Amino acid sequence: MTILRHRSFSEDIAADKYGIKYQFDGTEFRVMVFTNEDVDTSSALSVLSGLTTLTKILFLPALICILGLTDTTGAELFYYFEFDVY
Repeated sequence: MTILRHRSFSEDIAADKYGIKYQFDGTEFRVMVFTNEDVDTSSALSVLSGLTTLTKILFLPALICILGLTDTTGAELFYYFEFDVY
């Protein structure tokens, strides 16, 4: 299993306010980035399409946490994306 380290993504992320979790099945990464930071949700949603205020419960159980927050309780925004490894 490939374990990613948070330095692969950024050194400037406040680990007490953001979390990154992922699943990897050998060919596809499914990634969730989330924050508990107080945010103006409508402004954030207008800047980055795909943001949501809802967690995808089915996506959470087998995720590996690689940055900061380990629990989505109190999270304000979630961003999900997937990509394939060739």
